[in-house]
Amino acid sequence: MRSTIDCLGKTISCSRLILGSKFFGVSKGNLLILLEDFYSFVNNHFGNECVLEWSCDEHAIKSCEDIKQMCLQDNPIMGMELRGNVLSSMVTNKASMRKYERLLNNSIINNPMNCSADYMAFYNKNVKNHISETDGFKKALIDLFNVDDREYIDIDNKDNIYGDIIVKKELYCNGYCGEIRLSVSCFCLDSAVNKTAENFFLFSKKLTQTVENINSAVFIGTDDDDSRYFSGIRIRDPKAIDRNYMLDSLARERYLLNVGWATVLSSSAAKLLNMQALLCNSTVDVSTETLNSGALAIVLNCDAGRVKMGDLKVIRKMVYPALLPGGMIFNKDTLFRKCWETVPILDEEISIDGQLVKIAHKGSANIEYLFPEKEVFDTFYDCISAWLNDNPTLLRYSGFPHHLSELLTIEYSNKALLSDERLNELLKECIKIWYTKIDGIRICKRVNTLTKILLLKYNSMITNF
Repeated sequence: MRSTIDCLGKTISCSRLILGSKFFGVSKGNLLILLEDFYSFVNNHFGNECVLEWSCDEHAIKSCEDIKQMCLQDNPIMGMELRGNVLSSMVTNKASMRKYERLLNNSIINNPMNCSADYMAFYNKNVKNHISETDGFKKALIDLFNVDDREYIDIDNKDNIYGDIIVKKELYCNGYCGEIRLSVSCFCLDSAVNKTAENFFLFSKKLTQTVENINSAVFIGTDDDDSRYFSGIRIRDPKAIDRNYMLDSLARERYLLNVGWATVLSSSAAKLLNMQALLCNSTVDVSTETLNSGALAIVLNCDAGRVKMGDLKVIRKMVYPALLPGGMIFNKDTLFRKCWETVPILDEEISIDGQLVKIAHKGSANIEYLFPEKEVFDTFYDCISAWLNDNPTLLRYSGFPHHLSELLTIEYSNKALLSDERLNELLKECIKIWYTKIDGIRICKRVNTLTKILLLKYNSMITNF
């Protein structure tokens, strides 16, 4: 690997080789294995040529034992952060790396457009002149998103390597969800870009042996490639309005945000696809592999650095039902693809409405995929709502039946009978959050009927499971 030390203040390729993964439904034991595997993978591949610094909440991580201690704390949100730079005359250890990072921050030359050095010339010639048009502007955008063989050229003031794992407790079950991010400078990798991309792909396949529900993509681009155009999402469930925020969160955890040179879909996401029909209609040279876990691995048969936007569009179509059904709205004067992001956008996903541009996935969310516990949740929700309807003098907060149903669904995931004492604990927890002290006393006086209904319903469902 080569250092960027001689390029301070100079424009170079700022493209990154990125591994992005999202996972859900992970047990505590497998979460520890996942964290240790990521830690070991990075150290084994870059530890000899780089100074690496790992941390968690500003506490240093120096071994797998530190990771175990982090997991034992059982925080609702936890994670690890990585920073690293190639060994050089200025970067020899962690202390000198911190000095180098301060130098990087001070070397920034103001780039008000925050775009690639060659972007504005292309934009002014091919896009800007069509802003006053509708069809002409849409065609200009389509052409812009089809441009190949461009690199993000700018002054690089970022660490040569950085990444993280963010983990949080999952809704409606006792598992964990989160995401993995690993980003390495292509300039530093130099001729090793393709070999490193292959290693990232192999690692993403290995992860499926530990984590059943993990979706990954390996691509060359910029750090916001997979979030800039499709991260906005609004899923609507007509049955329960107060559940919509939860469905949005589940969608972000379970759907793939972007495709890349290599893409790995979890076994559950792969079931959303009709791969046989799609492969028969494929117009690109691509290899697919169904892994032992049931996950589906897809890789373009070319070097990672020579991927064409047209090829990525085909991959996007192949896995379309497994992609986040999101979108974003922009003003017409937005500098689209200003860092030559490698995000495939289909022609039909772009629409123009006056001075606004909408880029959006044309599919819809699969509620059963997002929320397998939906039937259980709905049963509890309906019971609680009916009880509140029978007691019209009680204040009704929409969050109360939703929150209590959530807690009962988590309890149900343990597949154990529910005791009267445990149910009362859950009820008190919800009442304390949603009601004032006086209103809480009023609802507690009438809660016996609800307790009997929920206990009977819950334990009959467990018995019949």
